[in-house]
Amino acid sequence: MTQNTRLFLLLFFMPICLSAQISLMLEDETKTGFKLVIDGYLQNEQSLKKVNLQKLEAGKHELIFLMDDGQDLRRKINLEQPANYQYVLHHNYKGERKLRFRGSYSKLSQNALVLDFNRKTEYQDVTKIIAVIDSLPHFRSKPDSAVVLKQTEVSTIKDSSNNAVTTFVITDPNSELKEKISPLGTFAQADSIVEKTPIKETSTERSQSESAFSALQNSIQLNSFEFDKIQMIEEFLAAEKIKPLQLETVLNDLKYDQSRLQVLKTAVSKQAELKGHKALFLVTLDYELSRKKAETFFQ
Repeated sequence: MTQNTRLFLLLFFMPICLSAQISLMLEDETKTGFKLVIDGYLQNEQSLKKVNLQKLEAGKHELIFLMDDGQDLRRKINLEQPANYQYVLHHNYKGERKLRFRGSYSKLSQNALVLDFNRKTEYQDVTKIIAVIDSLPHFRSKPDSAVVLKQTEVSTIKDSSNNAVTTFVITDPNSELKEKISPLGTFAQADSIVEKTPIKETSTERSQSESAFSALQNSIQLNSFEFDKIQMIEEFLAAEKIKPLQLETVLNDLKYDQSRLQVLKTAVSKQAELKGHKALFLVTLDYELSRKKAETFFQ
């Protein structure tokens, strides 16, 4: 085989080999910036908002996004087939940061730093270290501490006649009862507070609903992708009730009639009472054909 033939075969099969790789395209739409940890290894020491990661192995991977605002995000993903998988960090309607799978593509995204997966820098997971420390015994070291712990029984008796709480601590079944008496004043005060505190379910629910809608609006304003906006609104509709004026607001926040029709159909199907406000919603649509389509949602 001549040298020219070898070169030809190399150039011919190179695109095939590259396309058979597993790559991750990661983008932070929250514009915060992140350092990425995959399977316990740090991939980028400098914070990035967009990165393409190549040469990943097939199978399950654990991703940790070390966000610049200190709110780390952990997710497990499964990459089985060779492809370029795209994931984006975004805010949902509550303003919570989430990782969303956007799809698989034949080419890598543009304007992103390209890195190869590496195992050079092992990441020390602080949360696991804390968990190990917290799991250690919280007792002073004594020869019989395990026996004492197993044999300890505590019972509390409230004595209404002398306004006191009597606590019996038994460390040994054969020993005498050790009695401790403490004033009951604090217990009585706590009981009275609970009894006198009114429960306002209606106002609380109203406040939570308004807060959720406010978070939805903020998330929509921060996101430039129409698809993401639609998904946020539909997530909100699945969890919350929306008022007519609120629905009008989010419909106006969308760019296209097709998007508005999708959201309007979902909202009306979930809340029949919205059908009484048809005129309010139809004016948000740009085209007469869209209004005719929307009319069918209210029949």
